[in-house]
Amino acid sequence: MEAQILELLRMLKRYPGTFMRSPVNFENYVAFISGLFSGVRFSNGIRYEREISEWYQSRVAERASNMVWFDQFNREHQKENDYSKSILLLDTLIEFFEQYRSSD
Repeated sequence: MEAQILELLRMLKRYPGTFMRSPVNFENYVAFISGLFSGVRFSNGIRYEREISEWYQSRVAERASNMVWFDQFNREHQKENDYSKSILLLDTLIEFFEQYRSSD
C-alpha cells in the first residue's frame, strides 16, 4: 500500500493537473490527500493521518498535538506562497512514506 501511495504522491508532484481540478493549490492538495487517507482507512483500516501526525509532531519545534497536522503544517509555512507550500507538503508526505516503508 505504501509503495502505491508513494508513487501517487510523486505523480501529484510531477503532474498536479492530472489528478486535481483547477485551481491546483494547497487547499485542493489537502482535500485530495485527506480523501485518499479516508478511503484507505475505510477500506483497509489503516490510519495514516494519525501516524503522520505523530511523526510530524516529533519533527517540529512547536508541538500542537491537538491540531490536525495539515493545519499545523499550514500555520508553520504560512509565509510560503501557495505553490511552495504545496511542494513542501508533498515532500513531507513523501519523506514520511519512505521512512514508514523502510521501517517494515
